[in-house]
Amino acid sequence: MTDQQVGTFLYNYGFPTYVDICNKLPELLGVREELVAILQGRAASKGIGRESTYIVLTNKRLLFLHFPVFGSAKVVERQLDEIESTFYKKGILSGELVILWAISNGGTDFTHCDNKLGQKFSDICNEFLKNRLSEPIHQPVKEQKEQTAQQSTQSLADKLRELAKLRDEGILTEEEFTQQKEKLLNKFG
Repeated sequence: MTDQQVGTFLYNYGFPTYVDICNKLPELLGVREELVAILQGRAASKGIGRESTYIVLTNKRLLFLHFPVFGSAKVVERQLDEIESTFYKKGILSGELVILWAISNGGTDFTHCDNKLGQKFSDICNEFLKNRLSEPIHQPVKEQKEQTAQQSTQSLADKLRELAKLRDEGILTEEEFTQQKEKLLNKFG
């Protein structure tokens, strides 16, 4: 994603376009990683930074981008499966986004958020997480069993070939070959 694409996303999202985030996001986003939602606020967590922080939801992860007045940008990354949910507390001039973590009983608060964008971010985030969780993560059981049976058959055939080769090379006697073959057939049968 280029800085121009990031700028277009921010503009269409209704977010003020800032040069620092337009320049930083393209280098952070991975292959096939897309922006889903973004919000600016102040993190109440010491680990992220108490100045202006961007919260960026992508289709793969949640990023916190902190741009201090002095020094380079700090990036904190969290996986989507770590997020339990989000909610937004609307204030008079600005509000607070709370991200509840699935791993711990705690959460992370972001204050000084634009009310309209804060509620939008929370709604999009929760909807995205709900849709992501409803997608089947694992193969259906039938497919898994078929795949396992196919692997077992291939594995059995390979082992039988290996035994036959050892017999043909004279390493195993015919009797040893028959015993080992029976063991394999009983194991995989």
